[in-house]
Amino acid sequence: MARQRNPGASNDPAGGELWNRQGIEIKVFGKSLVDETPLSIMQIVSKGNMICEDDLDFPIYQELLGVISAMGLGLCRIDLGKMALRYKHLGTRFQSPRQFVRSELGGEFFNTDRGPEKPKDIVLYGFGRIGRVLTRLLIAATGPGRFFRLRGVIVRGKGDADDLEKRAELLRHDSIHGPFSGLIDTVSERSELVVNGNRVKFIFADDPSAIDYPSLGFDDVVVVDNSGRWRDRNGLSRHLRPGVSRVALTAPGKGDTPNIVFGINDDKVGDEQSCRAPRARPTPWRRCSRCCPRSTASVTATSKRCIPTRTIRTCWTTTTRRSGAADRRPSTW
Repeated sequence: MARQRNPGASNDPAGGELWNRQGIEIKVFGKSLVDETPLSIMQIVSKGNMICEDDLDFPIYQELLGVISAMGLGLCRIDLGKMALRYKHLGTRFQSPRQFVRSELGGEFFNTDRGPEKPKDIVLYGFGRIGRVLTRLLIAATGPGRFFRLRGVIVRGKGDADDLEKRAELLRHDSIHGPFSGLIDTVSERSELVVNGNRVKFIFADDPSAIDYPSLGFDDVVVVDNSGRWRDRNGLSRHLRPGVSRVALTAPGKGDTPNIVFGINDDKVGDEQSCRAPRARPTPWRRCSRCCPRSTASVTATSKRCIPTRTIRTCWTTTTRRSGAADRRPSTW
């Protein structure tokens, strides 16, 4: 796997480090701590105290987080706020914090074999506003890279150091979505951006036919065309080169190109009959646990896998933005 250690990982909050190293997503009353700064984590904890109407000190969170990081858990989500609240009132019944945490987690949390044998390689065709938003979302959801990894971005241009640095700056600062919360380094001699430890190869080509994926070390690639240059089946078939297994389009398709909306007709992915799937306009998800059935597992849009999780009582809704790619469905309720 083409990854290197994040040079700023030692300064990252423990929640982000657990996610990148082990795929453990830490939440506080439903709010994820991944990619959050120390200041924003303090604000999340303070708001969590208002939600539970109790005073949970930071040492409680730190103690439980230290125990969780040393237990060798598999891919999972843990609501640390709910666990801290129970530990404050029930912790005296246990001999140690580790014993308490072990009693809270079921056996499925210790399954380290969850996931495919090999992660799926993803390549973006285009690096406009949608392409940069997709890059942010993919990097944030990659974690340890067990299910998928962003391997490359195909763009037009000269391919020199100035061009690469310009694209890095566009990824760092966005007028709509704000600054990027991670670290971005440029490796000009290899035409790569190292984004939160993930090596992303920038491929400069004017046409998909000029790209040799096997020579780049890419295999079984999913190409995501966000350029809007082609929107029908014949145009998108240009991407079906050796090493490419599937092509996805971010814009509404034309002709018999299927339009897939997660939660509506996503079961049609890969089905030839999906060409006749109804076209529907996605809307931002605003879902609350008070009006949804409580669950002990959730399915993510990116990998469609089942991950053990803790139920929550609160509602953290998504914010409507200009780009549809940023309207994400909350994965836990």
